[in-house]
Amino acid sequence: MTTDPNTVIDNAIRTAALAKGYAAAVVVPQYIRERKDSLDSGNWFVLSIKRQTGDDWEVRGRRRTAAELEQLL
Repeated sequence: MTTDPNTVIDNAIRTAALAKGYAAAVVVPQYIRERKDSLDSGNWFVLSIKRQTGDDWEVRGRRRTAAELEQLL
C-alpha cells in the first residue's frame, strides 16, 4: 500500500494548525485555467483555517505545492 504524499502533508498541516490553536484546517487543490496574460494559471493548493469552532473558513493562502503551505502557519 502506498501513501499519497499530499495526504501526508495535509495531515501534517492539520496537526500543526491544531497545535497552534486553530479549530480546523483544510488543504484544497485548485486549478486555474490559463487565460491571456494570466500569471497565476495552473495547479495551486489553498490553505483555509477556522480560528475557533463555529467560525467561517478563512483563506490563509495558496502555494504551488502543499509542502509550502506549512510555512503559512
